[in-house]
Formats: sequence, C-alpha cells, structure tokens
Amino acid sequence: MTSRERLLLAASHREADRVPVDFGATRSGGISAIAYNAVKKWLGLPPGETWMYDIQQQLAWPDDQLLDRYGIDVIDAGRAFLVSPSDWVPFPLNDGGPALVPAYHDCRPASNGAFSLHTKRGTAAGLKSASSYYFDQTHWPWQALPGIPDPVHAEDFEEQLWAIPSSPFHLDIMNKGADRKLFSDTLRAFHQATDRAVLLDFGVAGFFEAPGYMRGLENWFCDMVADEAGTDRVLAAYTEMCIERLDVILGAAGDSIDVLRLFWDDMGNQNTTQLSPDLFKRTFAPHYRQLIDHIHAKSACRILVHSCGSIYRIIPHLIDAGVEMLNPIQTSCEEMDPERLKREFGKDLVFWGGGCDTVTVLTSGTPAEIRDAVRRRMDILAPGGGFVFVQTHNIQPGVPAENVVAMLEAAREYGGY
Repeated sequence: MTSRERLLLAASHREADRVPVDFGATRSGGISAIAYNAVKKWLGLPPGETWMYDIQQQLAWPDDQLLDRYGIDVIDAGRAFLVSPSDWVPFPLNDGGPALVPAYHDCRPASNGAFSLHTKRGTAAGLKSASSYYFDQTHWPWQALPGIPDPVHAEDFEEQLWAIPSSPFHLDIMNKGADRKLFSDTLRAFHQATDRAVLLDFGVAGFFEAPGYMRGLENWFCDMVADEAGTDRVLAAYTEMCIERLDVILGAAGDSIDVLRLFWDDMGNQNTTQLSPDLFKRTFAPHYRQLIDHIHAKSACRILVHSCGSIYRIIPHLIDAGVEMLNPIQTSCEEMDPERLKREFGKDLVFWGGGCDTVTVLTSGTPAEIRDAVRRRMDILAPGGGFVFVQTHNIQPGVPAENVVAMLEAAREYGGY
C-alpha cells in the first residue's frame, strides 16, 4: 500500500494497514529549524542543509532521509519549487545554527540584531527581535480606519505579515503566464514522482482570522458585533477573492492535489471559542459552505481546515459547513478531550492532529512517557480510520531531540489497526 492510498483511506474513515503519519507537511504540524537541527544531530544524520521555508514561524522542511526513515505519508507541495541553490540565502538562527530561507523574501537587518520582513510593496509587516523565535506582526492595514472600508479592495489583504507567501505562492499564478505554467507543470510532475499524499497549503488565513490581521483584533471583535453590514461586506469580498484564487489553483493542477489545507482560522483559545457558536453559524459558516462546495464542484481533493484552541462548541457547525478534516486537535484546551471528540464527531470528521500534546508531554515528558502518550492516543483516535497522526501543532525550539524521535518511533510502533 502506498502512502497516498493509506492517507486517502483514513480520510474516507476506513482502516488501512496502519495510521498515516504527517510530519512537516503543514505550517501547523511542523518543526522549528532549531529543533530540527537538534534532531539531525541526535540521530547522527549528515547535517546537510536546513531549509527554513516558513520564515514567520521559523519552520524547516524535514529532509527526505527523515521522511523515509519514519514512513511519513504526506508531503508539502511547496517543496517541489525551491530546488536551486540560488533560491535560498543564509539566515542566522538564535542558537547560531545554520539555516537557509527563500531568497524571494524581503528580509532586512534592523537595529539591535533584529530583522524586519516586508511585503511585495515594501511595507514593513513584521519584526523579529534578536531574542525572538518568530516574526511578530507590526502592521495592520486597516487599523487606523474608523471602520471596515467600503469598498473592500482585495489587494489590501497582501499588506500584512501572514500574507507574505510560502512556496509555491511566491509565484505570480494569478496572471496567466510563465509562473502559472511553472506551477502547473511542477506540481503535476511532483505528484507523479511521489507515492506520498501531496498537500497544498492554500496560503491564506480564514474568514475569522484574516480580517483581524487587517483591522487588529480589538477593532475586529467590535466590528463583528457593532458593524454587521461591514462584516458581511469584508467576508463577501474575501470569499470572492478566495474563489478567484481557487479557480486558478484547481484549474492549473487540481488533479495533483490530494489534500488542500484551505485555511488557518484560529477560533479558539485555551478555555473556549473566541466567538459565540451562534455568531459563527450565522455569519461565518455560510462563507465556509460556499467555498467548500465550490472546491468539491471542481476537484476531488480532500479539504483540511486548521483552527487552534477550544473549538468544541463550533465543531458541529464546521461539519455542517462541509469541513471534513480538522487540525490541530488541541487536546490541552478545555472541552477538547480526545475520547469525547472521537465519540461525538468521529463519524463525520477526520482528526489531523492530537497525536502528542506539544504543550506539556512533548516538551517536558520523558521518551517513555511520550511513547505511552502516543500509544494511548492511537487507541482512542485510530479505530475506524479518520485519523492522521501528527503532534498537536509545531515543535518549538528547546523540545528535546530524543522526545521528537520517541514520538516518531512510537507512531510507527503503535500505528497498526
């Protein structure tokens, strides 16, 4: 059985020969460059290059040798594109270790060892201090406005930190030309050359999160309650923008995408949802439904949505809106007990995550404790399919390398049905 077959069986709520495993195919199930260098050293692997493809979160692509070693079943489509040494430039990690970042980024040294990250128009959108492991947002395009603009211009969404693209969306695919052909030809060839499931990140935030990047969260929370017309206006414009982008992507290479990670859209915090279930159902769910129906009408790819935090109370509405796979399954939050989630939603929802808690277990547990935690999660989430193993969000700097290795080894050992 190929990795692609294994993943697609699990996505269809069917048991394969074992649980499919993800490691680094998404920007919410990856590993920081610092942690990845430590894992390579612990395993005695050749140091090679560390490809830090996600500059905002400092995430590295795992090398093929590690993917092969642990039988990883899904791979990021973005890896197909930045293949020339000239596509990368050095970037200093906080611990002095080596890393390369995509050369297309406009990343500039700032004062006191900091770096600023700029949009295509040159707007300073993010800042990484010398002691920080991430870039923090520093520019909110609509923050100073008295309300949501009328009309809403789609190009404004490109002027904030999280719109600075990861591969392959450094390519100008929206204009029919050489970049779109390169996108299509490269992705098709990549899909044919691997037996892993190919995951493409859509590259934009979701309906709840994106306007917050534009207005600032304080303004956006007020807008949702006090400016219903403006909220509807921005969501309608964003939906139209997403449909236009989807039509290009799916038209160019839809049959070469096994999984589309549609959005990251963090609607939960540690204790509850950031918006009421009624507000989500009334205001956001119809836009999810429209977009997901559009994808299904044009492609057979599976749809993955990311939403951090305690989102138990809106999961039924996500399912009604057509969401079929959910990540990261943050089980350390209130109301996110994995047994309850599997019992109540397991027949409708594929759990892409929740395999090992990154807040406590992976960070501070022993290898033996991690192995036991992975075994217990497999026992809960694997039966009947509908589970893709990956840790609960990204592996951070400082997580012991032996713990990461113990998790990956346990996923193989305990992943049989």
